[in-house]
Amino acid sequence: VIGMSDVLARTRLSTEQQHYVATIHNSGVAFLDIINGLLDLSMIESGKFAPRNREFELHDVVESMLDMLAYRACQRGLELLSLVDEDVPAWLRGDALALRQILLNLLGNAIKFTDYGVVDLRVSVAARFPQRCRLRFAVRDTGPGMPAARQAELFQPYSHAAASPRRHAGGVGLGLSICKSLVDSMQGTIGVESVPGEGSLFWCE
Repeated sequence: VIGMSDVLARTRLSTEQQHYVATIHNSGVAFLDIINGLLDLSMIESGKFAPRNREFELHDVVESMLDMLAYRACQRGLELLSLVDEDVPAWLRGDALALRQILLNLLGNAIKFTDYGVVDLRVSVAARFPQRCRLRFAVRDTGPGMPAARQAELFQPYSHAAASPRRHAGGVGLGLSICKSLVDSMQGTIGVESVPGEGSLFWCE
C-alpha cells in the first residue's frame, strides 16, 4: 500500500487527489510503524532477540534510511541531511538490521516533531580500539525541544501522557524504548540533549 501510493503520487493528479494519496501514504506509514514497534518489543521482552554479527557497509545503511524518509521529510518541508566522518570505517561487522531500526526510529521521530528547518544525522568515531571501534550516531533537529523532566522518561515504554506532543503527532511511544533495548543489547548507550525552543539531539554509541 505504501509503495503503490508513492508510485501513484508521482503521476499527474489534481490537488485534491494528491491530498488523498498523501493521506493514504501517511496512514500506511503510521500503521507500519506501530506494527513493527509491537513486533520488535515482543521479541525483546521475550528474550528472543540476539544481535547479529555480519559484515555490512555503513554507507548503504545510512543511504537507505535517507531514501526511506526523504518523502516524509519533503512533505513537511524539511531538509534531511547526513554526514559520515572520513575516519569512520566503510565496512563493519555487527547487526545492520538493528542499526537500521534504531536510525529509522530516531530520524523518524525527529521528522515527526519538527515543523520547519533541518534534520541531520552525523556518524563519527567515539573511540578506536584494535580491531574494533565505537561509533556515535547523532540525530539533530530544529524542533521545539523539551524540558529536562520530559527527557528523563523518554526511553520508558508507555510513559507518554495522553496529552503529550507525541500522542498528538501519532504513535504509541514504543520507538525510543525499542531503540534503548537494541542499543543495550549491543553494549551501547543512548541519550538525548535538548533545550525548549532550541531543538533536540538524540545520540547513541
